[in-house]
Amino acid sequence: MTQRETGGWWRSPLVGAAIVALALASCGDDTAATVTTTAAAPGTITTTAVTITSDGATLTEAITAVGERYGFAASVTLGGVETTHLEGSVYDGTGQYLVTSGGSTVEYIIGPAGQWARQGDAPWAVLAGPAPVVDPLTPLTHPSAVTVVASDGDDAVLEATFAAAVLGFSGNEDVVVTLTIVDGVLAEIRYTTPAGGDEAVVVTTINTDSAIAPITVPTP
Repeated sequence: MTQRETGGWWRSPLVGAAIVALALASCGDDTAATVTTTAAAPGTITTTAVTITSDGATLTEAITAVGERYGFAASVTLGGVETTHLEGSVYDGTGQYLVTSGGSTVEYIIGPAGQWARQGDAPWAVLAGPAPVVDPLTPLTHPSAVTVVASDGDDAVLEATFAAAVLGFSGNEDVVVTLTIVDGVLAEIRYTTPAGGDEAVVVTTINTDSAIAPITVPTP
């Protein structure tokens, strides 16, 4: 039986969800298993009409200013201990992600041409279903509310409210995400979420300063 048929190891140790809503499978509580995958179309950034303005730095403008070529790092910490770490880059709609959790590392390439995963130097395998990761910007384009916490010229701190499903979680509770904008560009995404009887902190930082190399899509 092939890896594609089994649908096994590439089901990330995150259990599934958008990067900004990194699943908490490694937290060791059954509650984490309720996280569900919300796989948006790879590489799409559909900005919404967010009208909250802070000295010219709006959420939609800050997302758009990131561009189509950027790097990022995301982490989940529980009780001050990092349980999941992700490094990734996006180049013209195709993303490459390296996810480490529970002592296991899985690499993904996701884009318009397809979705693949592998561990270590193993051959790339085509995903049988939606990938459990997505670029960190797409989920942020659908807030239900945005509040300006602080602003100074093109720098701002916003709090955006999202329905749980938008960020990849089950349940009806809204999630409030703190968004840091630097020079008009989205720089950090931060929020907390329940993890059993504790709270996990999820932080994603965006890097637009470094040159991003094109991503080579696996060939059969």
